[in-house]
Amino acid sequence: MRVRNQGFYKEWIFLIMIFLILPACRKKIGVPIRAELQMNVDEAFALVEGALAKEAEGLMSEILNAIDIYTVQLQQASPNPHCGLSDSNPKSDVFDNNQFTGTYAINQLWIMNCDGQRSPENLTFSWEGDITYHSTELSTIDYTDGNLNLSRLDTEEAWLINGTYERTGQQISNLVNHSFETSLFVTLTDLVVGLDNRESRSGSGSVKINGMVINGRPFSINGDIVFPENGAAEVTIGTLTAAFYPF
Repeated sequence: MRVRNQGFYKEWIFLIMIFLILPACRKKIGVPIRAELQMNVDEAFALVEGALAKEAEGLMSEILNAIDIYTVQLQQASPNPHCGLSDSNPKSDVFDNNQFTGTYAINQLWIMNCDGQRSPENLTFSWEGDITYHSTELSTIDYTDGNLNLSRLDTEEAWLINGTYERTGQQISNLVNHSFETSLFVTLTDLVVGLDNRESRSGSGSVKINGMVINGRPFSINGDIVFPENGAAEVTIGTLTAAFYPF
């Protein structure tokens, strides 16, 4: 009888140990809890591409708008009657192309800065407004604002652009079933855009994304941008690089 009691207790001790060990094993070999709630690199690249792309009324669209305004001012008689004067242009529309479908409502502001002879020297250009778009990767509702300084490089028949750009809003991932709140910041350094083809020739930039996955955790992503002589924007995040054609 005593022997049977000892066996009975040994069996219970063994079962208790199994129940204690199995959950720990499951934690080690199972899928990490809520791992899908971190913004992945494909979503980060898609967010940057949408913020830059002309087809999504991104940063490159505003750069081309600034070039158009400056081009008109260069055709004015000298002395230029718009020197030192500010002007604005509200615009809104829909867009639908092979990559993006959406709407925008933006107010543009600019000042033509001139030299002592009242000839255009550079253009200060800014804008703010709302943009929504849908793509294969993301659907987004954003508030946008930016500031550019634009000057003419006569020796290279090109434009020189420096500036900053921000997009703040909410996105739904169409790659994974989750959504984010993000703030995206872009800084441009010596971006050179050709006079004729209106595409990038050289330049660099940086991008930073601060955000939080809805019902998830916060994240911060940093990247670098290089503009080679083919109209592309090469964005590097971590060890990965993706090339877009935002113009």
